[in-house]
Amino acid sequence: MDGTYSARLGIAGVLDDGGPLAAAVKADRVNHVAGRVPVAHPDGLHGITGDIENDGLVEQSDPGSGVPARLHMGWIGDDKWDPDPSSPAYPELEEWHTSTLRDDRGRAAVWASLLYDDEGDVRAVGVVPVGARWRIRAWEQGGRGWHLVDAGRPLFLGSEPSTTALLTSTEEVMVNVAGVIGRGRNDPEPSLWRLESDPYGRHEWGRARLAGGADVVTDVHSWALGTWVAGTRDGRPMVWDWSDDAGERIPLPDIELDPADPVVRILHGPVVWPLTLAVQSPGGPSVWIRKDDQWQEVVAPPGRLTLAEGSSYGPYLLIDDALWFWSMPYEEWGKQ
Repeated sequence: MDGTYSARLGIAGVLDDGGPLAAAVKADRVNHVAGRVPVAHPDGLHGITGDIENDGLVEQSDPGSGVPARLHMGWIGDDKWDPDPSSPAYPELEEWHTSTLRDDRGRAAVWASLLYDDEGDVRAVGVVPVGARWRIRAWEQGGRGWHLVDAGRPLFLGSEPSTTALLTSTEEVMVNVAGVIGRGRNDPEPSLWRLESDPYGRHEWGRARLAGGADVVTDVHSWALGTWVAGTRDGRPMVWDWSDDAGERIPLPDIELDPADPVVRILHGPVVWPLTLAVQSPGGPSVWIRKDDQWQEVVAPPGRLTLAEGSSYGPYLLIDDALWFWSMPYEEWGKQ
């Protein structure tokens, strides 16, 4: 789910009957559900990103199957909610632009993540199988479709790709990937890598500093000219700043994480939001908000936290497969 550049939260997943789900949520109500989603893979849609004008959906199967990921780009729907799935207001994804990502040898990406920046540029990170390894590549969309923007020494993911194994984000001119990653034949380790995305040339991935290192990298969030990276070290959450400080740690409260499931998520809200984290502690999930260098904890409903996102209406938490919303417009964020 994603709400980074939209007033709505976009959600992609699988319905109870096994069919694909593509929906838009605004505040505490379902705003629109896309009908007649023509996916070819049995396990449905796996990702959704968007901005004010576009939505992007990624359809992918088990990466080990070798089936190419398919990218659908269009618009889930407007603000009118119509409960009738046969209504013409429902978008048919077969009318959207559908594409696959291929490298310069014609090999297809079997896993992909669509990225929109706040200037309307559209990029994608994909994983291409090379023998028994998973090579990370980057593309940008231009007048002739997708073109590669990375070059030089190859970058490899240390495990089969997934939304938690490979974290992605984009700034105005940079693409970020994080996870257990290594270059060439070097052993992969938890790290952040950055690439200049240039429609007129190709560049090499460079490793970015995370002061003191990370045991695990758990999330990455970018806006036009900056990036925050979340992770864990010694059972405590960590956040590194790639906006004002080149990879320096941001001071955090002494928060104990659940050793069985040390979740740390950055709520991807409007740029004016302060840094906001969702974490899984031994006592359950909670949200931490930084305001004027002070931190406030808001205890969340009990259960197991998996995802956290934001929109201009407030934060959303996915706990035990239930979506929870907290009404907190960004004008009031951090005041309570």
